[in-house]
Parts: sequence; C-alpha cells; structure tokens
Amino acid sequence: GYSFSGTALIVPPLLRRVYAPAAVSPGPFEPASRDHAARVERRYRTMEPYPRLFARYKMRFDPMFSELHLLMDGPKTIVDIGTGYGVPAVWLAELFPEARLYGIEPDEMRRRVAAWALGGRGTVERGRAPDLPGFPGRADAVIAIDMIHYLGDDDLALLLGRAGEKMSPKGVLVMRGTVPSGRQTVLRMIERLWVRMRGLTARYRTAEEVARIMEGQGFDVTVRDSIDASREEKWFLGKPVKRLPRKKKKGPRRRT
Repeated sequence: GYSFSGTALIVPPLLRRVYAPAAVSPGPFEPASRDHAARVERRYRTMEPYPRLFARYKMRFDPMFSELHLLMDGPKTIVDIGTGYGVPAVWLAELFPEARLYGIEPDEMRRRVAAWALGGRGTVERGRAPDLPGFPGRADAVIAIDMIHYLGDDDLALLLGRAGEKMSPKGVLVMRGTVPSGRQTVLRMIERLWVRMRGLTARYRTAEEVARIMEGQGFDVTVRDSIDASREEKWFLGKPVKRLPRKKKKGPRRRT
C-alpha cells in the first residue's frame, strides 16, 4: 500500500517539477545576460550531472560568452566544427531564433548531448575535422572553438578550404585558438593534462602562423585578443575573399 501510494501520489508531482521548463522572462533579452544563460541552462536541465554542470560553469567562467555575439550579424545557417556538448551552439540558437545549426563532433556522448540540447533547431553529426557536417545552402557563420590545435597544418588548411567553399559571400569564419604566451598558466596545465589523458596531440601555433594558413585558403583575416587579458586564446575572424575567375589564355588562331 505504501509503495502504491508513493508511486501514484508522490512520484508524478515530483517528476512534473523536475521536468518542468525553467522559468524565463518572456520577450527579448540582452545577449550574455542572466536571462540568456537561464535559457541555455533550461535545455540541459534534465540531463546527467556532468553536461548540466559543464554548461552552467562554462558560461559563467569563459569570457567567450561575453563577446561571441559581437562577431556575427544575424546568421541564418551556422556550422559548428567540434561541437562538444553544444554550449556555444545552444547559446547562439537562443540568441538568433531564426538560425539553424549544424554541428560535427567525434565523441558520441558529447554529440548525443549537443543534439538533445539543440532539439529541433539543428543537427549534430558524428565525425571529425577536416570534414564538415551536411547542411543545405550556404553557411552564414562557421565557428571552430578551441579545436584548431588538434589539427595538423594540412588538415587545418583542408578544413578552411572546405569551409570557404560552403560559405555565403557575406559569411564569417569565427575561430578561437590557444596561442602560447610563454608563461605557465593554470588553464594551460589543465589542458595539457586533458590532452595527455585522452592520448591526443596538440599543435599550438602563433597568431601569424594561423593567419598565414587562413590567408592561403582565401580569407581576409582579422586577429583579436580575448577580453580577458589573463587568457591565452585569440580570435581569428575570416571573411571569404571573392576570387575572380581565371581568364583563359587565347592561343594563336589556326588558319584553315
């Protein structure tokens, strides 16, 4: 009797409370505001603890979420390379309600979490750079956050070349990468430990090296520092340069 009463009377209202959407204020909101973060956290509310807490503290401590919205202008199609748990993608989905997001992520658990958080706003495929996810039309924004140091020079150039071919003329490439400053930082030590534990190889580059590879793939490059001077990340923004078709050389005419 106690078991039946608990199942029928106690569990349903508890579940309704747990799975109820987080309360957010209706209407527009300021980018990078508490309301913005609450809307993102709402999408991770019913997930297991690690991705839920990861999303919360990622937005709280990473300065990226104070400046990412300044790097693009109302995109309709966004491609996310190395989606991870999808926090930047969901953050952009809440900010641009008309946008569709298409991600690619090699880790299946992270891909599953990101796809669940995006819901009907986009898709996340399993795969790794330099491959791109499938998407219709042209991309208005291609983002690659904290992942270019896992690619060799050839793979990075191939990724940028493919991205440039699939971008709209007014599209923007937004990349953030670690540029070593020569000093030991806590974040760098944590990243090195994480890379070693996962058996990966990191290829850190200078800002000039990254810009040179981007320019070689037809991008007009702008390099910006992070708003947090204590961090080693830099923003690399690329605008596709319109390439003029090559004129065919006219050979001498043959007389018949």
